[in-house]
Amino acid sequence: MIAFIPSTALGELYFIMTICQDLILLVLRQAVLIGHAGLTTSVILVLCDKMIILKLCDVEYSIGERALLGDASASLNRHDRVGLVGANGSGKTTLLRMIMGEVLPGKGSIERRSDVEIGYLPQEEIVLQGNSLIDEVLRDYHKYLNELTMLREQLGGNPRSEEVMKRYVAAEDRFGAIGGYGYEAEAYKVVAGLGFTDADHNKPVGDFSSGWQMRIVLARILLRKPDLLLLDEPTNHLDIESIQWFEDYL
Repeated sequence: MIAFIPSTALGELYFIMTICQDLILLVLRQAVLIGHAGLTTSVILVLCDKMIILKLCDVEYSIGERALLGDASASLNRHDRVGLVGANGSGKTTLLRMIMGEVLPGKGSIERRSDVEIGYLPQEEIVLQGNSLIDEVLRDYHKYLNELTMLREQLGGNPRSEEVMKRYVAAEDRFGAIGGYGYEAEAYKVVAGLGFTDADHNKPVGDFSSGWQMRIVLARILLRKPDLLLLDEPTNHLDIESIQWFEDYL
């Protein structure tokens, strides 16, 4: 079934596409983290310009005798913003894990572009240890910087190596795509938007509750700027102010 329906909670029309009996895709005109009585929502956002990012073809999945997904089909294209809406236990998390490749469908296929980077915020708790808040959020930034430094050193020792030059150019492109040297400043803005204070920056991540640790993971995902963003009930650990900031940021 495909239809336009009014949403009194949001005051707009949204494009609804049923993908199976108990799950619907709510194709949003903007990135809105929605809630419905008796239903929970996961969000899928396509953040790049690549066409046909993801395609589900007649996907079926069962747990024992219980069918979670049956003949589920849908496709996502560039800049799509999708709410995956269904009651608890209807298969939202399972479908997201299938997209990630962590779970295989019983039947059918899930196709995605090989060059698509996915950022996935799971519903289950994540335990962080070791780093300070800001060091954890900047882990990917430092990884890219270290890679560039290593490749520069290799070029210095072998400036005519086409293979090293190729890797260096690719690393520079990846670094630029995530914000380059503006990444660090953006990181401070993101953690502030998610509710962290300046006093939190040097606090060990293990000192934060599970809900606040999920916010730290979310900050890292947002800063990486993935092509495809999968958020499994992302508002579970956010307050009203953070939700509003998150919607505006997306």
